[in-house]
Amino acid sequence: MGPEVDEAAATQLQSAMGTWDQGAWCLAALTLTVDPATDGQGPLLAAARDVLSAAGLWPVLGQPERLPFTARELTGMAAGPLLHTAALATRQTGGWAAQSEAALSAQGNASGSAAGGGDCEAEQAWGPGDTDAHDP
Repeated sequence: MGPEVDEAAATQLQSAMGTWDQGAWCLAALTLTVDPATDGQGPLLAAARDVLSAAGLWPVLGQPERLPFTARELTGMAAGPLLHTAALATRQTGGWAAQSEAALSAQGNASGSAAGGGDCEAEQAWGPGDTDAHDP
């Protein structure tokens, strides 16, 4: 007979993992929805919008002019943690030199936004599904 199972610890761990799982899916959905490279349509983008709607974020994203970030910065803020943790989880540990171009770009965009040094004036306002590149 093995050790007694700590049900409270198991429940706490499962609850935390469920929350983290939801967070990862929300970050992925946000990345897909605001990324200027997204084509603006298709079932994957529709599913991403559904996730953001269920999370209560669709009203916020519907008024992008009220956010202090460009679409590129927001994409980096959402994608950066996903790309870095995916590299870590798959044991890709070569430091910055081993990071993918997407991971480095996402981190740069997120860091620039956090430092307040983003290029908000260089990009026009974006909206959900408005993924066309615009010249200022």
